[in-house]
Amino acid sequence: LGLLIAVAGAVPGAPRALAQQAAAPAAAAASPTDEKLHAFIVAALKVGDLIDEWSPKIEAAKTPEEQDKLKQQANSELVAAIQGNGDLTLPEYQEISTAAENDPALQERILSILQQGGPQKQ
Repeated sequence: LGLLIAVAGAVPGAPRALAQQAAAPAAAAASPTDEKLHAFIVAALKVGDLIDEWSPKIEAAKTPEEQDKLKQQANSELVAAIQGNGDLTLPEYQEISTAAENDPALQERILSILQQGGPQKQ
């Protein structure tokens, strides 16, 4: 569950970029619908794979310029993964992620969806 909640923070440089793009009121995430939670989980799984792919590339960059270019590419792919299925916006993803960090009941809902075998990456 921690991976799903904090997944966007694992790419060096991505948290600031995503946070800036996702700055929005968190009130809407107080009680996301099951549909939004499913979309969040699908997106988080995709983002996790992207983080696994991009982190070593960014860390291996030889120059700060190359590192910045790779971070921009990673951020673009992260945003596309989050918004890819059309059911979730970047601000909604960030809101659910933030809310889940602080809300045990929401964490339980996410765990329940995962334990029921769904959703899977698409």
